[in-house]
Amino acid sequence: MSRVHRSLIALVATGGLLGLVTVQAAVPAGVLREVQGLVLVNQGETYMPAQSGMSLNLGARVLAMDGGSAVVTQADGCVTRLDPNSLFILKSPSVC
Repeated sequence: MSRVHRSLIALVATGGLLGLVTVQAAVPAGVLREVQGLVLVNQGETYMPAQSGMSLNLGARVLAMDGGSAVVTQADGCVTRLDPNSLFILKSPSVC
């Protein structure tokens, strides 16, 4: 077998093996939408200001302060509206 053929076979085999390895992107458990006023999110140790479009992990706490509101859309399609002065904890299965 010629050197070119061996190189071609090695290239195809390597490409085939690489095709078997897939990287799965982490799918968020939810997404924050329609953030109005002061809304805070805690996904670990501290609360930080929320932003529309923010991905949420399981266990995330969303706190709508006085005058604040938001909508959480969970991965399964469940939609929860947060009114002012309310706390939402993202759990699985959803509350819908």
